[in-house]
Amino acid sequence: MAAPAGYGKTTAVIDYLESVEAPHVWFRIDEGDQDIARFFQYLAQSLASPAVGNLPVFGVEYVEQPKEFARRFFRAYFARFEARHHSGPRRLARRRHARIPGGAFRDVP
Repeated sequence: MAAPAGYGKTTAVIDYLESVEAPHVWFRIDEGDQDIARFFQYLAQSLASPAVGNLPVFGVEYVEQPKEFARRFFRAYFARFEARHHSGPRRLARRRHARIPGGAFRDVP
């Protein structure tokens, strides 16, 4: 979802998530979040243990391949999310602050 600030994107997503009463994760990224490895670490922590230990960890071997890592991570993440919540549809809200320079995040779907 993309629109200028103040158009109600956040409100629309929150209203939708509340209306379907589905488990979800809300993750906000701002200008202080420049470390892609920490992004994946914090997202993994949203599942709580013991599932976190089974998720891929973003290491130096993925610095040049963030898309490949993201694909691998999210497959594992959503499998654990689904198992934990016993639900079919998967929802992840990722809010990207407008002032974040692209960097590694630019290549993550």
